[in-house]
Parts: sequence; C-alpha cells; structure tokens
Amino acid sequence: PVMSQFRLEGKLHIVYILKYIRYGIFLSLLPLLRVLLSWDLQALLLALWQDAAILLGMLVLAIAIWRQSSFRLEEDAFVLCQGLFFRRKITVRTSQLAAVVLHRPLYLRVLGGTRVELHSATCQPRVVQCHLSKRHAALLAEVLMPVEQDAVLYAPSGAERVRFTMLSANILTTAALVLF
Repeated sequence: PVMSQFRLEGKLHIVYILKYIRYGIFLSLLPLLRVLLSWDLQALLLALWQDAAILLGMLVLAIAIWRQSSFRLEEDAFVLCQGLFFRRKITVRTSQLAAVVLHRPLYLRVLGGTRVELHSATCQPRVVQCHLSKRHAALLAEVLMPVEQDAVLYAPSGAERVRFTMLSANILTTAALVLF
C-alpha cells in the first residue's frame, strides 16, 4: 500500500488492560497477607470482600483507560494515544523508524492480538509498544516496513530455528516409524 493513500486507525487490543489487572491482583494480595498473619475467619471474609472490590475497581479503571486509548497511522507518523486523566501522545515518525517487531506469544494468538514494538533510531522513547489486533498489526507492519517481493517465505532464526528443526526431525522420525 502507498503510504500517502493509506489511513489506519483504531483502538488498542483488549489485551492492553491485562497489565492493569495484574496491578489489581498485586494490590489484592496485600489484605490477604494481613489475614495470613492473624489466621482469623472474620478477617479472611473481610479480606476477600476487599479483594473483590479492588479487582472490580481495577477492572473498571482498566476498561475506561482502554476505551480512551487509540492509535492512528498518519501520512508521516504513527501516533499512539494512551491515558485517562493524563493523556499521553507518543509520535514515531516513519523517517526515524528503525524496525517493526511483531510478537505473538501463545496467549496473544489465542486472543487474536499482537504486541507491536516500534524501534526508533533517533527519537525518545526508543521503543514504543502497543497491543493491536492481528489484522491491524500486519497492516501496520506492511505499511511502515514493506516486505521485499523476493523475500523468503519463512526464514526462522534463533529459537524459532531450533523449534523448526525439532519439528522437522519429529515429522521425519514419525514418518519413518509409520513406514516400518
């Protein structure tokens, strides 16, 4: 796609709120720690109610933050807007972009998301991370860093090469056992 004709914008993937839920889980462990020291049933019930309130509050806050977050690809920059009370706008100019890295660990594959890392050569912050849907991430990577037409379809490196080698060896030995 030609950059001057292309517009891409939308919300971050819902996985974005998981970091806030983790903070809520950490905060909910504090009342339980007090109960572990006292071994009191009444205190345990109170701590569980406090935990439920903390987790519910963090969930509401995380959803509100997620609804206010957005991204857009302008003609010469990628703009990421985050925050609820204090809006943070991060702009990465395409001329300063060094690399676009797409991470798809298993939990993100299951949920249909991708963690996108934009590495900047000159501006701060050097690495900008966001969670996008698989389709938006692929489009963004294709527009920002187009793939050469003569590129190899699949070229594993590092740990991916080891996994690919093990998978190939497993397929070959299974085929040999089936034949014999």
